[in-house]
Amino acid sequence: MEHHAPPPPDDVIVQVSAAAVAAVDDYRSSTSQIEEVDGGDDDVKTVVGAGGLTRRTFSESYRMRHRNPMMAYSCLVYPSLILAYAGQAAFLIKNPSKLSVAVIWVMLITTHLITVVMVIIWQTNIALAGSFYSVYTILEGLFTISLLYKIAQGGWVPFAITAFFLIITLSWTYGRSKKNEYETNNLMDSQEFIKTVTTSNRVPGICIFCTDLMNGIPPIVRHYVQHMGCLREVMVFVTVRYLPVTSVLPEERFLFDRLEPFGVYRCIVQYGYMDNQNMEDDEYVVSIIASLKEIAQNADEVALMASALANGSTFIFGRVILKMSDNHNCFKRFIINNLYRFLQKNFRSNLSSLKIAPSKTLQIGIQYEI
Repeated sequence: MEHHAPPPPDDVIVQVSAAAVAAVDDYRSSTSQIEEVDGGDDDVKTVVGAGGLTRRTFSESYRMRHRNPMMAYSCLVYPSLILAYAGQAAFLIKNPSKLSVAVIWVMLITTHLITVVMVIIWQTNIALAGSFYSVYTILEGLFTISLLYKIAQGGWVPFAITAFFLIITLSWTYGRSKKNEYETNNLMDSQEFIKTVTTSNRVPGICIFCTDLMNGIPPIVRHYVQHMGCLREVMVFVTVRYLPVTSVLPEERFLFDRLEPFGVYRCIVQYGYMDNQNMEDDEYVVSIIASLKEIAQNADEVALMASALANGSTFIFGRVILKMSDNHNCFKRFIINNLYRFLQKNFRSNLSSLKIAPSKTLQIGIQYEI
């Protein structure tokens, strides 16, 4: 008896068709834009359009469900990549002057990154990884040297754009690292925190301190008590952690730990990259209290949580301003005191990403001199 393979499911056909249509539309858009700019040079349209088609085809692969990635890549993505790159290779062999500086630099950087992946992730033999790196670096290095003359003809533009965004990224990363370093070195120790809490006036309600620290008491608490002179009945230190998963199960959303003294807790909130990070509704605080009641040791602790919930909650954020001391060189002071502070003032804060109601938010300004 002759057996026939079952036809692919309808949803697979729809997904593949949608990806193909989107890729073709992107190709037409790319070529039409080139035609408007330079009058329709067929050579330029071929290279740019093929590259756009390749990238769009590959990016549309996310439409495939997990049960059929092999079908999507085997039938659509991989053949399109081979055909597109084969066409580009044939064109560049015939017209080597069309190769741009940006293309060869992408290849050179990819070789470096692939070597890092081979050694660290794949744990490839050092000799094999070194051979791969040496051969491709020499070949691509020769190509790069031969195209350096194009930098003066407009090839400097990609480098200028890259340098601009690299300065922004490195300045922000450096500032955040110095902020975390300062907070780690100036944590409140347990004895100081217990003394601060026990000697402060406790008012009804819930106080939720939002911090980036996974352990320890941030120095913003010391600053808050010195200026406010009181604390809420229930204090929760909340840290948001993003996991490399699509979504976190509801029962795994909150991780709690009890701290000293009585009424102080630590909460780690876990999100996947597709989860809705919404803290605006009262249900969010209710869910935190419900989870805290599960680790309560006695009825008095449960009653305290219920009473605090009835008296309202407040989210407290630290508005940190970094100031580099004169002990550092001018370059570091310029990065922290000017670039990083400019980025802080003009970029979106974490309040908007967490979607916390403004009426329940209190920002405490504090300056860290590093």
